[in-house]
Amino acid sequence: MVLLESPADGGHRTAIRIRSLRRHSGTLAQATPYLLSVRGARTYRRSLAVFVAALSLVACGSGAAVTERVRDVTPFAKDGSLRAGVRVTETKHGTCEPGSDALPNDVYRCNFANYVVDPCWRDRHAVRPSVVCLIRPWDTTALRILLSARLPQSTGQADLRAEPWAIRLRTGKRCIVLQGAHDTVTGKGGGGVIDYSCGSNLFLIRGIDRRQKTWRIRAARSTPHAVAPYSLAGWVPIETAWFGGNN
Repeated sequence: MVLLESPADGGHRTAIRIRSLRRHSGTLAQATPYLLSVRGARTYRRSLAVFVAALSLVACGSGAAVTERVRDVTPFAKDGSLRAGVRVTETKHGTCEPGSDALPNDVYRCNFANYVVDPCWRDRHAVRPSVVCLIRPWDTTALRILLSARLPQSTGQADLRAEPWAIRLRTGKRCIVLQGAHDTVTGKGGGGVIDYSCGSNLFLIRGIDRRQKTWRIRAARSTPHAVAPYSLAGWVPIETAWFGGNN
């Protein structure tokens, strides 16, 4: 209930009830006023004008949820030690080359046995040449790869315009960028590129819409049909986007 008073008209009051004030995607979807008692036409007009102005302020301040951008994610803290909450649980011997399929940063793509690990960061405090690899930005465990030779310089750089390393959808689903050859929605050239895997048969298509505060991306689900390997699932809002950090 909103009670409005107009002193210019003898203090007559106009009571207005808001029956429904619902939000959808952070904006006011419906606001239906009901007049319970009005005394004088001028009172009603002025009261309603005040009410509409107040309602507009609420609408402007409500704003859509802003997509969180987590930047400069690496296994290390600024002083070069392992970041709090991250610990190395495995150590392997392998080799590395500059660059990454996951990040634009100055990181490394490494191998041990028959495995490829990407991205990895040089451990500048290690006694012997080594890297520490973080498979997903939210991981708390990391892999150390010991090297037999010094690492060549990696020349990448941070680029927030690039596709994020990983994404969390508004539903809470977390998706990681795919590496290597990418599939397309149509299964052949010319279709949207499948860029992220979210598990549970859910994938995200390359091309984030960043025009609004809440970023969004197209989703797709795989099908058993060779002719149409994916079915489009529409646009989905992004809650968090993770970007890797430089070495």
